[in-house]
Amino acid sequence: MHGAEWKQYVGMMSAQMDIVGGNFTVELLQAGTIDFDWFSLMPEDAVLGIFRKDLFEKLKDLKPGFMRFPGGCIIEGNNLANRYQWKKTIGPQEHRVYNWNRWAVHGVPNKNFEPEWEYTFESQYSHYGQTYGVGYYEYFLLCEAIGAKPLPVLSVGLACQYQSTELVPIDAPEFQEFIQDALDLIEFANGDVTTVWGAKRAAMGHPEPFGMDRIGIGNEQWQTEFQDFYERYEAFEKAIHAVYPEMKLIGSAGPDVITPRHVNAWNWIRRRAFERIAETGAQDFTYAVDEHYYVPPRWLYDNVHFYDEYPREVKVFAGEYAAHIDGLARRFNSEEANRFEGALAEAAFLTGVERNADVVVMASYAPLIARAGWAQWSPDLIWCNGSTSYGTPSYYVQKLYSLYMAEQSLGVTVEGEGLFASLTTGTHTFLKVVNNTAEPKTVKVDGLEMNGAVERIEMAYALTDRNSFAEPEKVIPVHTLETVSEDTITVRPHSFTIFCK
Repeated sequence: MHGAEWKQYVGMMSAQMDIVGGNFTVELLQAGTIDFDWFSLMPEDAVLGIFRKDLFEKLKDLKPGFMRFPGGCIIEGNNLANRYQWKKTIGPQEHRVYNWNRWAVHGVPNKNFEPEWEYTFESQYSHYGQTYGVGYYEYFLLCEAIGAKPLPVLSVGLACQYQSTELVPIDAPEFQEFIQDALDLIEFANGDVTTVWGAKRAAMGHPEPFGMDRIGIGNEQWQTEFQDFYERYEAFEKAIHAVYPEMKLIGSAGPDVITPRHVNAWNWIRRRAFERIAETGAQDFTYAVDEHYYVPPRWLYDNVHFYDEYPREVKVFAGEYAAHIDGLARRFNSEEANRFEGALAEAAFLTGVERNADVVVMASYAPLIARAGWAQWSPDLIWCNGSTSYGTPSYYVQKLYSLYMAEQSLGVTVEGEGLFASLTTGTHTFLKVVNNTAEPKTVKVDGLEMNGAVERIEMAYALTDRNSFAEPEKVIPVHTLETVSEDTITVRPHSFTIFCK
């Protein structure tokens, strides 16, 4: 074969045996020169021809209300050239240009925060990269397939504030490109086939709109002397709502909930929201504010009532949270970080989130998926390797909260040290109780009678227990039926229990 044109070849291969860590080799039968540009190997049972079946099913089984993508700091990039640009992730996959991943240089110092600094990809994370085999179009498809609302997040022209001070000045013409990216993304998701970007979506095989109704403006951004996030958010808000007044915008309160920058962000957002209400009578400046907290289990227990006194006008999106056990979290390839100890603390904290569902309108554990041997962050919700996967104890806590939730949240109090509870009711009544003590507890819930047949769903394990590839279901919910004869119930030590009636 001769010629300079790129040609695509598609074929089927069947493995004769199981191989772990093998090499994919292309050999020429005779001397010659071939330029290879793109390889893609997909299993025959891939969902939509894209997603690994076992991981897809684990996501779908969670029955999530939404999915935030493509992640956090990757949106910003270590520098602006490295940022995630959604327009480069659509169209034919073979046309998408590889981008290095900001985590590939994690731990490699850039003390002067130089944008043009030459990175040395010599860390233990150097194998990280972005092929964009899954881009924004595939994320939209995934959300549609699992029944979740899409929540894409976009850059506001600030590189990752942990790693850089690089930015596009807000008064520079280039800044308008970032705003235009947001407007074009909404058109790509929702525009009809006669629009420029709606036509591009249709050409990829999806003429129907995806029905996106919310969008994230920045990730973990905060105001500093040099970085004007507030002004940037206002520019995005004005431009988007001028064209799409119903679009729900997600703001940012920074990377934590325990510093003055978090307080300052909320003060600014609430002031601007109240000014908007006074001007127009509508609270559309910010739909919800993205809060992040990776904290020790003790913090989650101590802050179960964190949202009890939050003003209700501006909503909360608990966008990234997880219990980080001291000495185990944020280590390279540390599956041990996903102990039941962390999941139990998360279950306790979520009783407070559920009781305050009128202000905390969205919540999502993070990160979602990690591949063993290729991950520098822990804990994670789902672990996988080349052939299988398992849900962590935190995965099952998230699943129980998703599946056993009724239409109305009621106030509930339980007596006793180390007990936490929430109550929702509707067609069914669901009482969730966490016992963070080493003793069984008898629980009396004011105003609730559980007499009669009750389903008990229980996770009660040693705090050090965890799931693994060898024991993927060591820590899972156990379902039983029982008859309750009094208005008191008993919960086991170190347990998360749901009573369904």
